[in-house]
Amino acid sequence: MKETILVTGSEGFIGRALTQTLTEAGHDVWGLDVAVRPETRRLAVDLLDAAATAAAVARIPPCGVVIHLAALAHGQAPPVGETCFTLNTRTTANLLQALTATVPRLILFSSIAVYGEDGHRDPVKPGDALRPATAYGASKQACEEQALASPLPHVEILRLAPVFTAERLHDVKKRVFLPGLPFRWRFLPPPSYSLCHLDTVVSTVRARVGRGPRGRSVQNVADAQPYSQHALVEWFAGPVLPLPVGLTRPGYAALRLLPGHLGHGLRSLYWKLLCSNTYDLEEVTLPPGSARQSA
Repeated sequence: MKETILVTGSEGFIGRALTQTLTEAGHDVWGLDVAVRPETRRLAVDLLDAAATAAAVARIPPCGVVIHLAALAHGQAPPVGETCFTLNTRTTANLLQALTATVPRLILFSSIAVYGEDGHRDPVKPGDALRPATAYGASKQACEEQALASPLPHVEILRLAPVFTAERLHDVKKRVFLPGLPFRWRFLPPPSYSLCHLDTVVSTVRARVGRGPRGRSVQNVADAQPYSQHALVEWFAGPVLPLPVGLTRPGYAALRLLPGHLGHGLRSLYWKLLCSNTYDLEEVTLPPGSARQSA
């Protein structure tokens, strides 16, 4: 069945690939972003402006699916007066307010950053506790809760592992080069990481659109097989040095002395790089009317 689909963040890294694929599949795809290509189905709007968001949504034909991608990614600088948390939660709130009259099906892009890495046992399941270690992860958890608290009957949450392509390896490089050092590091023993090629994201969403609405659910999205850190080392050039992970354990233990969020954040950074981080890909159905996922 062909759908009318609205994609927020349609001009971004994932948004462009997704809108192209869904359009080629025969869907009527509309896009919202702060700056757009001069096409009739791409509307320029600042989602931080509630009135402008409502006006833009009103210009679009009734949608069967809304895909909410627009967000400030981890590490990006927010506009003056905003933080990552305020920007992501306000744009989500404004979109949800604009959608309540039409009650579409919402596919919300979230992140595995909602879990926080420190101390998790592999594979991390969708029902595991949410303990975000960054402002980005906290914003994504809050956006999930906003969507689940809305009256929309069909809310599908996709928690993405780090997304990459052959031309975009920023998140992969973090696991090979330590900050400020020119060497590739080969961790011993090698941890395994769940990562997500852009094609996996696109094929997952296309399959979901094709299957029709199924209430409320949450799913981790990553490639089927985790990646060994040793395999990732071979994706880059340069000298290689071994790093026995056991030698770093005293440093991790010392981080346990740091209080509260600071300690959790630093331990999660350590765990993300030097320990295995893999995720269960099974979709979990949430109870109707659930306001948030239980930990």
